[in-house]
Amino acid sequence: MRIQSFTGKGLSSLSKVFDQDNEGPIRLIADAMPQIVWIAAPDGTIEYFNQAWLDFTGHALEESLGQGWEFVVHPNDLDKCRAQWLAAVQTGTELETECRLHRASDGAYRWHLCRAQVLRDDTGALIKWVGNCTDIDDQKVAQQALREAVSSVERQVKERTAELLTTNLQLLDAISERRRAASIHEQDTQRLNDIIATQALLAQAGVNLPSLLNLAAQKIHRLTGATGTIVELIEQDDLVSAAAFGSTVPFVGFRLNMSESMSGLCIRKRRILKCDNSFDDPRVDQAACLMVGAVSLLVAPLYNKGTAIGVLKILSSTPNAFGQRDVQTLELMAGLLGAAIAQQVRLQSSERLLAERTEALSALQAEMENRLRS
Repeated sequence: MRIQSFTGKGLSSLSKVFDQDNEGPIRLIADAMPQIVWIAAPDGTIEYFNQAWLDFTGHALEESLGQGWEFVVHPNDLDKCRAQWLAAVQTGTELETECRLHRASDGAYRWHLCRAQVLRDDTGALIKWVGNCTDIDDQKVAQQALREAVSSVERQVKERTAELLTTNLQLLDAISERRRAASIHEQDTQRLNDIIATQALLAQAGVNLPSLLNLAAQKIHRLTGATGTIVELIEQDDLVSAAAFGSTVPFVGFRLNMSESMSGLCIRKRRILKCDNSFDDPRVDQAACLMVGAVSLLVAPLYNKGTAIGVLKILSSTPNAFGQRDVQTLELMAGLLGAAIAQQVRLQSSERLLAERTEALSALQAEMENRLRS
């Protein structure tokens, strides 16, 4: 019986001449082929392996027929191969799969591409399975090496990209830090220039103490960004708001007990005090803070030749409003203002003394004139 129909790729030259009556000569041809060739019954039972199989596996033909081929397949591939072969037999469709087969000469498992193709008779009935197994281990090794090389390159690219990204971020951070430092330097320079200019203005303020204090409050307010600035002077046991700027202007003249406030504590400790949140700071007069809207405060003592004369105070309606630069600014301005107040006091004292002496001389002159006339 001549085969009229054959489906699949490869083995076509063998299948075209396949005839059940000529199966013996066909097997001789298959034995001469370098590839592994096998033939199976319609139910999938292996009936024949060529010499290439016997040489590769080291198994006798009788050991390999039926299900004997399974002992050659790598244990990790066997379940997959068995399931695929069973599905092909049940559906009558050709099969192509990859698996590892055991080589007898060195005990190695080598990858093979295994194909199973269908032979049908004139009526379309499946009469045989013809298959082959092609050694593709070198190709698989090359593919794996290529994958590893690609993976290595990709990993190196990722690592290099990460390094470049880190370097770029470090450069950006360095640039940002330099810009920030330059900005801080510029701000500090401007702040010092403003303080120097304020010192000159205070020196030119004349003998009017209220004008001097108001000018100082205004300049300090703008240097620190406070919402309110107050200059408090000591009067007996109280501190009296003598000048103010910003939100504290309505409270000029307000009296604060020195023993119950942070202003008084500042004078006693002879140093600047800082409050970040008046709501939980026991040092402050909370009623007074609520009244003037003070949440953050900085208070610096004012001195005249070692004697306390008052305090310079800045405040904000938000917590944590003042930093170290504000502390430094207030400390410098408190020193300038204390010296300016002392100078004003000396000038006022000199003017009073001059006025008193002028008045005394005028009285003496008038008395002498009266005596001469009498």
